[in-house]
Amino acid sequence: MRLQVFRRFDRPQQVTSRYPSAQATCLQNEGVRCFEVSARAGVGMGKRFRSVAKPLVVCIAIYWIRLIRLFATKRTHSTCNTVSVIGFLDSASGLGSAGRGVAEAILEWDPRQISISRLSPSSRVLAAKCSNRSVKPTNRLAGMNAIHIYNPDVFAALMLHYGPQMLTAYDRNLAVINWETERLPLRWKAILDCYDILAAPSAFTAAAVHRGTGRTVHIIPNHVPLRPLRNRAKADPHFHFLVVCDALSSLCRKNTLGAVHAFAAGVAQLPIGLTAELIIKCHAHTPTRVKDSWRSAAGAASVRVIADTLSAQEMECLWHETDCLVSLHRSEGFGMPAAEALARGIPVIASRQGGVIDFANDDTCYFVDGDVYEGVDYCGVYDECSGWIEPRICEAAQFIATVAMSYRNATDKARLGREVIACRLNDSVVKEAIILALSSCGGS
Repeated sequence: MRLQVFRRFDRPQQVTSRYPSAQATCLQNEGVRCFEVSARAGVGMGKRFRSVAKPLVVCIAIYWIRLIRLFATKRTHSTCNTVSVIGFLDSASGLGSAGRGVAEAILEWDPRQISISRLSPSSRVLAAKCSNRSVKPTNRLAGMNAIHIYNPDVFAALMLHYGPQMLTAYDRNLAVINWETERLPLRWKAILDCYDILAAPSAFTAAAVHRGTGRTVHIIPNHVPLRPLRNRAKADPHFHFLVVCDALSSLCRKNTLGAVHAFAAGVAQLPIGLTAELIIKCHAHTPTRVKDSWRSAAGAASVRVIADTLSAQEMECLWHETDCLVSLHRSEGFGMPAAEALARGIPVIASRQGGVIDFANDDTCYFVDGDVYEGVDYCGVYDECSGWIEPRICEAAQFIATVAMSYRNATDKARLGREVIACRLNDSVVKEAIILALSSCGGS
């Protein structure tokens, strides 16, 4: 069942609050102003939340959690073998990748994995490595820690579907927040106060969370394991540049259109004999108008759009086809596509902003500088755009031409970046960061 709603809502959140069981895809991206709402067969579209329902649920849950924690006795216990990982463990979104990465990093602890993917409108990842799945806790788990990898914007839905025991059942709750502006939404502070420990995957996001809550924020980087090196056929004169984006995560922030303009300008600088194609991997529900706008902006340059949810094997094939990743984001909380590319020794062209700076530098990546972004998020996902930049298209275009004409130098950069990924984003680093964070709340 599918319907389109034109000029009736300002934000995707307003669509999902009216149709809570539906998937809402913003078609406003790249200048198109409407939303598409799709629902699974058999799901009724008539039920709605009242305007006060969600705030009321949040308030009741917050005070209930505080009351239980007030009388609860904290226990001193070991970190290992006492951890639950709660997140969008089946989701194809960035939060899903982050959750699976944490679970994989601490796999030797045999963590209990609780998936809340039913709260996410993103497609599911086939054969996600979450075999040790557990149902929600029903009573207090003595000595158990919980790592929550989701943002406060789903807190109301979490409480409605699973209840306060998703927090109260555990001795210590560690929240890992992923965010892409310098200021958190004001309503998040009260929700984050329900968690004992706060963490973020990058220094950029950690600073935003600290600024919004006034609390200590630990940095727990996403786990990115090394992948087999991608080797390119030396005689191949055709190059594939990859852009990864998600319509549900604001195409304005991802700046896909800027990457298309940079690619078109870069390809025009290539000498005769060299050709290139831009591959855009996007969300399965990306509107046709948005995809057409990318092809139109590319002009004569070759653009291929993949609007599907790929399995892990299919995604690996796409990485094997990729010669260079382009991420001209206006803001990035971590930068998982860039990290995944470097883990395979694939050259990266990225904006000098956000979480990417934590694991890349000018020796390992082609960084594109930018000016302060003074616009708004026309996709309606973010209330404001503090900390965003407008990457310079001409500089990115020059890097695209440079990569194609001097690919050996580009791969040398990327392989150095692969060594950095191995040192900074391996499972041991993630585990140590988790232990340090949990230890900061008493016990060890």
